[in-house]
Amino acid sequence: MNSPQFPITDEQLQVLPPEFRTILQAVIGHYEARIAELEEQLAQNSRNSSKPPSSDGPGHKNPLRKQPSGKKRGGQQGHRKAQRELIPEQQCNSVMPLIPEQCAHCGETLAGVDPEPQRHQVWDIPPIETIVTEYQRHRLTCLCCEKSTRADLPDGVPTGQAGPNLIAHVGILLTKYRMSHRLVAEYLETILGIPCSDGWIAKLQRIASKSLETPYEQISQQVRQARVVHIDETSYKLENQSGWLWGAIEKAASLFRIAGSRGAGIAQQILGEQYSGIVVSDRYSSYNWLKTERRQLCWAHLKRDFKKLSESKHEPTQKIGEQLLELQSRIFDNWHRFKNGQLARSTLKENCLIWQGEMHMLLEQGWLAGNKKAVGMCWHIWKYFDALWTFLTVAGVDPTNNTAERSLRPGVIKRKLSFGVNSETGRQFLERTLSVLATCRQRGINELAYVTACVKAHFAGQTPPNLLECA
Repeated sequence: MNSPQFPITDEQLQVLPPEFRTILQAVIGHYEARIAELEEQLAQNSRNSSKPPSSDGPGHKNPLRKQPSGKKRGGQQGHRKAQRELIPEQQCNSVMPLIPEQCAHCGETLAGVDPEPQRHQVWDIPPIETIVTEYQRHRLTCLCCEKSTRADLPDGVPTGQAGPNLIAHVGILLTKYRMSHRLVAEYLETILGIPCSDGWIAKLQRIASKSLETPYEQISQQVRQARVVHIDETSYKLENQSGWLWGAIEKAASLFRIAGSRGAGIAQQILGEQYSGIVVSDRYSSYNWLKTERRQLCWAHLKRDFKKLSESKHEPTQKIGEQLLELQSRIFDNWHRFKNGQLARSTLKENCLIWQGEMHMLLEQGWLAGNKKAVGMCWHIWKYFDALWTFLTVAGVDPTNNTAERSLRPGVIKRKLSFGVNSETGRQFLERTLSVLATCRQRGINELAYVTACVKAHFAGQTPPNLLECA
């Protein structure tokens, strides 16, 4: 007798013995649930989960991406022209008046000057030449005691062969421009004509790191005292083990730390156990030690969760997800109007009070009537419901954690190029340079000038300039 073909119909099940039918129905139910779970996992992407966009793969179609318009490449007719503005004449290294001597049409001699000549400026860089200073330390013998004395180096002169500006360049090339030790060595030798090796670059890296120790501690204290902090973490290899890059960002300073844990203890070290400001974060458990009134949960993460619910195979869950997405869209429309000055905060709060009740009801429905994963997700959001609305009452608080996520991207790119950090000195260097360079950008400070000043202070045995007081 031939075995029945799948799917098995109800008629085929009825002819089986009752005990076989019960077992078979249980097996079929188990595998149907397992298949649905696997299909849901396959459907995950950067829009409905925490997966990064780079994991979507080449076959993924992003509906938010603009479709080709059919227009030609380049600037379109009527667009505002982008061009380099002319600098004042006084800032030019040289000014060359070009006065025609003869008429280009009839050849007659011309006289006078144009009161408003056409200005044309050409930008270039001079030939790069390194500056090598030799210090000749003479040793002289005393005629009295017959002992010799060698002249000391002047204050601030390094005992090594690299000056402050060169060390600062190396630190920035390794971090901001994400170059490897080998590439930096090749750059110095090829472009600047400085004989170099990978080992020397590692030595200069340690000097740069030591020079930024005090500014890093200043940034750490500033973050602990900040009124609002955005915080996030991402995976980062640490000495060939799993590690995490943490970013804590306030309005005028950025702190980065690489740790071997993603736990609450690291968050407490960064913020301080008695932190009294507002923390903007996702719903990860490392931040659950914070009081609800001190938190603002990220709505961008909520949007991905709602999107996942809306794509569920379970019809009630799908409808709840669609309603939550539509509700989130209304809230953000009002938020953007408020940010653009088109809506008063009182009106924003009044509108959101109505939507809070609607959202609370939808989460309860998902908790009670959803499938297994929807139940857990809706319950978790409902549990921290009050932390979703801090942005309505506290000025300066955003409803998303995009600030922290964007700040981690340079570190993520560095990780992909370098495969993480392999030593304690490398960890300290990356933490300090990422933090100092990001804070310089936030405060409008020239990064190279500031790092150079810190290296000079290090060689002179002085305290570096206070980064948080620099203009």
